[in-house]
Amino acid sequence: MLEKDTLASQGFDNWNKRDFTTFIKGCEKYGRKEEAQIAAEMEGKSLADVKEYCQTFWARYTEILGHEKIIENIERGEAKLAKNAEMQDHLLQKVNSYRNPLAQLRIQYTQNKGKHWTEEEDRFLVNSFHPDHEIFSSLIHRLSSLLSLVMAAKMFMISSAGRFARPTCLNSTFTSSRVR
Repeated sequence: MLEKDTLASQGFDNWNKRDFTTFIKGCEKYGRKEEAQIAAEMEGKSLADVKEYCQTFWARYTEILGHEKIIENIERGEAKLAKNAEMQDHLLQKVNSYRNPLAQLRIQYTQNKGKHWTEEEDRFLVNSFHPDHEIFSSLIHRLSSLLSLVMAAKMFMISSAGRFARPTCLNSTFTSSRVR
């Protein structure tokens, strides 16, 4: 018992299994070197706590039972991050190769994939991912606001038990008419 207490005092006694799992998932999601982002995911842990734990973890991870699978998952996440960064770089190069990409960019579609949106809408989305554009974040914010409004309207319709007809959306304002 004395040896266990001695070892516990030398380790991270304020870290539990949930903290360990959150740390590992953070390494998978952001990469092992992104300590600030990992710390932001962790409840009750400061950046200094995460840095200290990270340093110890990477020095001693081979002592953990099943460490091969843990490292494999982290490396798989890092490979996904690298692939996404590479695709974003290619997309940025493609957009930057045009003087007016919103008008000039042509998107070639394969025969296997159907076009769900128009080419103009696709060009807009591609350009929205450009790092200099705040359009994308604005669009996401508006869509989440609209989704909240739609969910509230659905809840109202459910609670009204059929007293009102389905709402119609006109300029983001819901109007409804009584069912006769």
